[in-house]
Amino acid sequence: MKIVNQGASFGLNFGGIEWIQMVLLIVCGWAWWKEKSAWGWLLIFIGGVLNYSERLFWGGVRDYWQIPGTKLYNNLNDYLIVVGAGQVIWYLLWKARQK
Repeated sequence: MKIVNQGASFGLNFGGIEWIQMVLLIVCGWAWWKEKSAWGWLLIFIGGVLNYSERLFWGGVRDYWQIPGTKLYNNLNDYLIVVGAGQVIWYLLWKARQK
């Protein structure tokens, strides 16, 4: 089954989502540029660019995998973002312990 999600994650829908997504992509790209050891920023950036391009071409993000036990759907791009966020959190915690 394929769902076209015109809103944000978890079905949230509000105006200006394209602008918010563009700003977040710029922030993630900049963060990766400044700290390449935190490669999770690059995964977040790639997943975000792919979701953004789907939003521009198809009017929404195509979600095709159902999260087990829920009625929520996601796609590979969402997993890139989640894995990237996990790596960034791990990196920041590791960096804080080094001080």
